[in-house]
Amino acid sequence: MKVAFCDFTVLFRSSLQSIAGKDADPLRFLSAVIKSDVVQYYLFHTSSNWAIERDKSLFYELLSLPFFLPEDAADPKVTQDIISAVAEKIKGFEKCIKTASWFGEEQKRKEEAERIRRDIEPLIREYYNIDKYEAMLIEDTLRLAKESFHPRQSTPNVPTLKQPRDPECKIYAQTLCEMLNNFGRGSQFKVKGDIIQGQPYSIIHVAMTDRTCRTVPVSTADKKLAQIFNRMKTLLQHKQGRFVFCQNLKVFDGDDLFVLKPMQMRFWSRTAALNDADEIASAILDSRELK
Repeated sequence: MKVAFCDFTVLFRSSLQSIAGKDADPLRFLSAVIKSDVVQYYLFHTSSNWAIERDKSLFYELLSLPFFLPEDAADPKVTQDIISAVAEKIKGFEKCIKTASWFGEEQKRKEEAERIRRDIEPLIREYYNIDKYEAMLIEDTLRLAKESFHPRQSTPNVPTLKQPRDPECKIYAQTLCEMLNNFGRGSQFKVKGDIIQGQPYSIIHVAMTDRTCRTVPVSTADKKLAQIFNRMKTLLQHKQGRFVFCQNLKVFDGDDLFVLKPMQMRFWSRTAALNDADEIASAILDSRELK
């Protein structure tokens, strides 16, 4: 999506949609919002074409964006200050592209535009009050889902299908345990996690603890992995005729929880960790209600 703010008359030879107004700074801010990661995330999940056919959003979909002015915000002064700060950064860029030294230096202009966009992104997230968990969803969508939709046979290294590295596995486990500990805040309930790595599956072992652990050990103990697989086999499999079905891939065994994960990045993202934490917390609550 190409988005630009212009403070002069524009003549365009192809189709163009425009939003006009008398106050320039809110329009500068709006152009930055439309190009932001926050809105790219929103459009990716709501547009009728993107992620299904082409990376394209229709104008009526753009007009449905949740955009509010400072007077409608919980703290008008803070939001007005954000608009002013973003507008000043864009004005600085406008001055740069008007200087003669920028003409013919397309790569330099693109690099500067991307740098300013990255500087503006935290301000836009603050404007929309995006918390760190919502930021995880945004970043995973743009880094993994957006870059993986409509792959071709010749597409190398589809992000969602690649094998996760140890740091990515640790981030998943840390996010999962952090969310579970947040659910249990105010109680003695704390968990820690470790990873038993294998191919094509690995196992996250989540156990009760009396203190919060920041590190996530990663091991490749084949014998231990085989023992857990055997234990899970008796708990998971349900035979119906000639077919054997796995009922679930999250198994509670006393104070231990074993989560079986295929070694593909889509199962090890922070979004997957948040979803798994919700499912695990729901299962714990359901089990307490049955007692």
